[in-house]
Amino acid sequence: GEAVLSQLIDESEVDKALTRLMTARIKLGMFDDPELVPWSKIPYEVVRSKEHQELAKQVARESIVLLKNDKNLLPLAEDVKSVAVIGPNANAVEPLLGNYHGTSVEYNTPFKAISDRLPGATVKYAKGCNITKEWPLLAPIPSENLRSGANKGLKGEYFDNDKWAGTPVMERVDDQIDFIWVDRPFEMKSDTFTVRWTGEILPDQPGKYRVGLRACNAGKLYLDDELILDFSDDHHPRMKYYDTTLEAGKAVEVRIEYYNFHADPQVQLLWSALEQDLLTPALQLVQNSDVTVLCLGLSPDIEGEEMPVVMEGFDKGDRSDIVLPSSQQALLKEVLNTGKPVILVLLNGSALAVNYAADKAPAIVEAWYPGEFGGIALAEILFGDVNPSGKLPVTFYKSVDDLPDFKSYDMKDRTYKYFTGEPLFPFGHGLSYSNFKYADMAYNDHNDPTVTLTIENSSETAGMETVQVYLSTPDMAGAANRTLVAFQKEYFEPGQSREVTISIPRENLKVVDDNGHKVEPNGRVILSVGGKQPGFIGVADSPNTQVLTKQINMN
Repeated sequence: GEAVLSQLIDESEVDKALTRLMTARIKLGMFDDPELVPWSKIPYEVVRSKEHQELAKQVARESIVLLKNDKNLLPLAEDVKSVAVIGPNANAVEPLLGNYHGTSVEYNTPFKAISDRLPGATVKYAKGCNITKEWPLLAPIPSENLRSGANKGLKGEYFDNDKWAGTPVMERVDDQIDFIWVDRPFEMKSDTFTVRWTGEILPDQPGKYRVGLRACNAGKLYLDDELILDFSDDHHPRMKYYDTTLEAGKAVEVRIEYYNFHADPQVQLLWSALEQDLLTPALQLVQNSDVTVLCLGLSPDIEGEEMPVVMEGFDKGDRSDIVLPSSQQALLKEVLNTGKPVILVLLNGSALAVNYAADKAPAIVEAWYPGEFGGIALAEILFGDVNPSGKLPVTFYKSVDDLPDFKSYDMKDRTYKYFTGEPLFPFGHGLSYSNFKYADMAYNDHNDPTVTLTIENSSETAGMETVQVYLSTPDMAGAANRTLVAFQKEYFEPGQSREVTISIPRENLKVVDDNGHKVEPNGRVILSVGGKQPGFIGVADSPNTQVLTKQINMN
């Protein structure tokens, strides 16, 4: 509104955007009775079909990026006897999912997947540290610490209405409050139901604890009959927490009132001790294992959209720094200082300045928030079942000091296109277990131009190469230093060599001038083709990818 009144933008442009938005919402049936909307009749059996699950696995396999692999530490040998899987993201569900996600049937964390992958080996997990000093990783309260009369767990009363009213449809003692119901807990004709759990929390260790309730859609938590947490959310699971001091052996009465009114019912009663020594047992595990998989990074609980989280490195979901939180930096250094083989695995939604790891860690894998099968895809890559082919879609910078002020909208030194410094890991970077050689590059100026070249897999490992084509126009003032104009994934058997043709949409060969208009380039026009961005030499560079460069004539 203020922009229109200030004549920064015409009201017709707002109308155009609003029309597009509302048209999409109407087509999705958001204003219709669900019975009239075809999408509402698609059952979970279709959503979680084998075909969709296989697609999720394949997406995870192809999105994981091998950032560093000194002395070919990866892939790991099949006969490894013991593996330590360490870190706050090693066995947590949240870092698999990111923000705005659906509900899966199963969740394969790195620890679970590596354990399943090596049934004959000793695979052990230790948290090592919290995501940040202020943000402990909460886990479901074990049944041993819950009591309902003489039973372990809490008494659950399930109602088929929204008011916990009348006679429960079902009563039972639940060992833990750790439910993600893809199928309803009882036969239901609607999404509306309520559950009341009652009993006691019985700590076995004294100290400060964080007690949390995560629910979709609404939940209330009472401790000793006092309302502690009360929340509701229309869109996704929400967690609230309460810090308190608990005494060993002293029971605390607990009551949970859970209310579901949408199609994603889930509820968890969580806790974490706040004064644990997490480092010592983790380092002992590292010392007693042949190899360590160290899972660090971020969490969608603290990086995302409009979050009430303000702490070291994070400002209401935004990131105020790009380094690993200090708790994780300390764990990283201690684990690397043991001298044992370490693979650093990063699970995060945005780039990280892992400068120390880039210098000291022998291998680094970027797994992002990889989905329900992320752990499986990671294990397949770690043990060579799958050859990594992912490339970075963003630049990993060394410091926020390398970037312009956040409030500046000038493109200078922003993104891989205009950045003039040395990145930690550049846009387009990603290693493979194969070696690819490029030769005989030719440019063909058709309606949609093409680049043709010969690529050879000169290794004994089959692999997929993500071939990238970049455009540079060094004589045009203000133009980008480089722009990705096409890319293509190509699979090669060991020793295979063949010609590859990549089509470039002609529109992609235009450049943006100083006035913000897309124009035909003038002066020198250079195309670079390879497995990485041109012109980068640094810690992440590797002889297993090449770049060919050719000046072309577009007249």
